[in-house]
Amino acid sequence: MTMLKDIMTRVVVTVNPATTLRETIEILRAENVNGAPVVQAGQVIGVVSASDILDFEAQTPTIPLERQDAEPWSGFEDEAIHPSTPSFFSDTWEDPCIEVAERFSDEDARDRDALGQHVVGDVMTWGLFALPPDTPLDLAGMYMTRRGIHRVLVMDGMRLVGIASATDFVRAVAQHRI
Repeated sequence: MTMLKDIMTRVVVTVNPATTLRETIEILRAENVNGAPVVQAGQVIGVVSASDILDFEAQTPTIPLERQDAEPWSGFEDEAIHPSTPSFFSDTWEDPCIEVAERFSDEDARDRDALGQHVVGDVMTWGLFALPPDTPLDLAGMYMTRRGIHRVLVMDGMRLVGIASATDFVRAVAQHRI
């Protein structure tokens, strides 16, 4: 019978609850993972996922830069020709990439960077979704399905020994290990 210890990832990327969300994104991207256990003082206290950060970003309003050089669009210049037809074209159309570039070069905009100002502890899932290494895969799969989670921590008592993600399950199937 195949168990979690047979398919788990043993080298686990972890983050601290004080790590900024921007740093966390960089870590997840560099390690090619989409979630990580959160460890504080040697204790696993929860998990953060790319989805947690994306949800946070989606709910955080941005403060747009005010454009001083653009005049407001007033529609067609000759309203008699097209009185109610909206258009995306006008003489004042500007390249939207300019504003993005301005945001990155503007120090005030960087100061409003929500991902750089918030930390993992603000968005993480607190608590543990964990199973012991000797858990059969069918039970682990049922546990993950019932909880609606994409990864389960593999813990020997209070010690983190691995992580098993949906990707680990798929990889095991593809390699005919289960």
